[in-house]
Amino acid sequence: MPVVLKVGCLASGALGLLQIVALIYPVVSPGIDGVALTPPCLAAVMGLIHLAVAWAIFSRVAWVIPVIIFLPFIQYGVLYLENGIPPQNSLYMNLLFAGLWALFFCAYLFGFKAYRYFRVSQNA
Repeated sequence: MPVVLKVGCLASGALGLLQIVALIYPVVSPGIDGVALTPPCLAAVMGLIHLAVAWAIFSRVAWVIPVIIFLPFIQYGVLYLENGIPPQNSLYMNLLFAGLWALFFCAYLFGFKAYRYFRVSQNA
């Protein structure tokens, strides 16, 4: 497993577990810009999304490639669903981060041919 994908798998798995544990112990709930998801259904959805991403990376499932690229947009979308659109400067920073994330992972997966990691399992 390529190093960046290994880190992404571990981080997504840990974040997913943390989000699920936060349903019982809200103090451990991860957040964005100091805002955490409070509705149990949204917190559970984000936890399950992160766990599914970690499992898919580990299992070499190819459908996870676009999910990895757009994961920050998904996270911000769920957060905005609960809290509404943030102030304009915060929204610009969130979009900038999400865009840089997408650019980095597109360059990494396709420029360095890390996408081949996912194709190996289809031939096995």
